[in-house]
Amino acid sequence: MRLTNLAAACAVFALGITPAIAADLALTGATIVHVETGSTSPGQTLLITDGRIEAILPDGDTPEASRVVAVDGQFVIPGFLDMHAHPLNVPEPAGIHQLMLAHGITGYRQMSGTDALLQARAAGQNLAPQPAPELLALPGEILTGANTRTPEDAARNIAHQKDLGADMIKIVDMAPQVWQDSVRQARAAGLPIAGHMPPTVSSEDAARAGISALEHFGAGDGMMLDCSADEEAIRGALLATPPAPADAHGHDEAQSHPISSANFLVNPVAYASAETLDRFRRVEETFDAEKCAALAQVLVKNGTWMVPTLIRLRTQDLGNAPEYVEDPDLAYVPAQEKATWNEVAGAFSALPRQDQDMLVRFFGRYIEMTGIFAKAGVPMLTGSDFGGGWLVPGFSLHAEFDLLGQAGLTPLQVLQSATINGAKFLDRTDNMGTVATGKVADLVLLSEDPTADVSALHAITAVVRAGTYYNQEDLERMIEAHRQE
Repeated sequence: MRLTNLAAACAVFALGITPAIAADLALTGATIVHVETGSTSPGQTLLITDGRIEAILPDGDTPEASRVVAVDGQFVIPGFLDMHAHPLNVPEPAGIHQLMLAHGITGYRQMSGTDALLQARAAGQNLAPQPAPELLALPGEILTGANTRTPEDAARNIAHQKDLGADMIKIVDMAPQVWQDSVRQARAAGLPIAGHMPPTVSSEDAARAGISALEHFGAGDGMMLDCSADEEAIRGALLATPPAPADAHGHDEAQSHPISSANFLVNPVAYASAETLDRFRRVEETFDAEKCAALAQVLVKNGTWMVPTLIRLRTQDLGNAPEYVEDPDLAYVPAQEKATWNEVAGAFSALPRQDQDMLVRFFGRYIEMTGIFAKAGVPMLTGSDFGGGWLVPGFSLHAEFDLLGQAGLTPLQVLQSATINGAKFLDRTDNMGTVATGKVADLVLLSEDPTADVSALHAITAVVRAGTYYNQEDLERMIEAHRQE
């Protein structure tokens, strides 16, 4: 018989009868990792039907299933979630989606949208057709200092995106009062709001206003300034300086370099003014760990999430590092895009040597802040922000895992940030984020224990996406199909 009613299944077990569940896929000999606690359950059989885990049974009789795969003790975890990604920013995202999936990413939060994307989705178009991770959240156009200059602009833009079905609002740099008004209005409209911070707004004020998640530590020195012993003086000077006009992306039009928006987005640090770099230096030199720990408590109290994207920050602050310029993973990046990245690396190389050395220390403060926040219990999500220089879809999220471990997160904390935390943030723990009966069958199989060492997250032997099983050979073919050279 085939049991589709879990209550009926429980009744059968209570009578001591072993049910025969006809499944699409059975994984036998699995070691399930319970990401909530880090405990494991070896010797388990997962029965998967219609893209969901229908039952988990102790190994025993050969299960009735269309496909049976003996996984020989491999560790089964929920699929990875890239909670800051941009695959839909290219006209044909299929290749990006497959590179993500081949690296165990089964879901992502798209961090920049358009009216056209929202309308296409509302009309029933699947923006991520298989094989691809699930599109978990989609905003409309990013709110910037160019399109949101007043509270009235904020109200109009937020209402428009809500009407189009946006899942969230993305916000970046703008006038401080308008920025805070935008956060409050988004929350009042019932939409989560996440993004960057202008250095003129404190992280404490942002948390109290209701920001859902802070990306890249606010971007620039947005949150590090809150940890400076000179915070009051530095922020006061910024508030006393009239802001320059913003371009269509919210960037300062008065920059000293005549650059394209595309190059700027690859690495804004490469084109930072001398004044900005001097401010970064002052913020780094006056970093106060105790102030940072106090800030962490405010974030915890207000339920503010962090998406560090340390890999994005490192590739910005070490924008011409040999490990990026010579990265073999660049073989999966189109030639034109690589040419742009190399051009921007050249601009970074033109920065004064003392500024490049300062930026190495500046990134080190991000690592330190991550450790302080993790110790305090600030909830964290993994994200790669690929699209910027040296960030390759799929590969970059794995680099993020390593940086989080370097910052002091335990293997379990990194695992949770990559799996169950995303489900919690999206309020979807009822159907994703753990390996359990009734959950979506989005899984990663590992040859090593991910609770013992962060490096185990790279040891992928198979991926299950919506019930479809991809073995190691499938994943390797998926990657190689998108080799550009």
